[in-house]
Amino acid sequence: MDGFRNWTVTVNGEPHEVGIRFGLFRATVHVDGKRRAAKSKNLFVRVIDEDVSVDGTDIHITAMGNRVDVAVDGVYQKTGKPYTSLAQIPIWATVMVPVLMATGLFSFGVLGFALGLLAGIFALHHSVPVLGKSRLPLCTVIYVVTLVLQIVGGVYSRGWLQ
Repeated sequence: MDGFRNWTVTVNGEPHEVGIRFGLFRATVHVDGKRRAAKSKNLFVRVIDEDVSVDGTDIHITAMGNRVDVAVDGVYQKTGKPYTSLAQIPIWATVMVPVLMATGLFSFGVLGFALGLLAGIFALHHSVPVLGKSRLPLCTVIYVVTLVLQIVGGVYSRGWLQ
């Protein structure tokens, strides 16, 4: 996914170029040729929520994992859904990503690590509250199912049931 994503946003009848360029460890937000650094809010998964103002219009460039979108005046351009700040991601969701990765690595090896990373990203995507409702029950199910798969996979791969 490393590369450049850009959009043409019309504000007050004038087109503006808005984009984000991803590097290995950091990202750069571009607005009409002006650049500024963007920092991920998570150590393990790319979580970027940069706000810029163009002629008094609020524009948010969001990236979580491979999902990248731009919100203009509170509406995502790709999906048409209302903008939700990624700052609302609960701490427990952020903590569970490395927990799932470590549990998978120690119980099921590299395959468990990959499963933990994918499940952690999936849960992180679904942890943002929608209409003020907590997503804790859904994410708990994701975590429990992943932990069970990692433990069962580890037990069978090591032959502990023989």
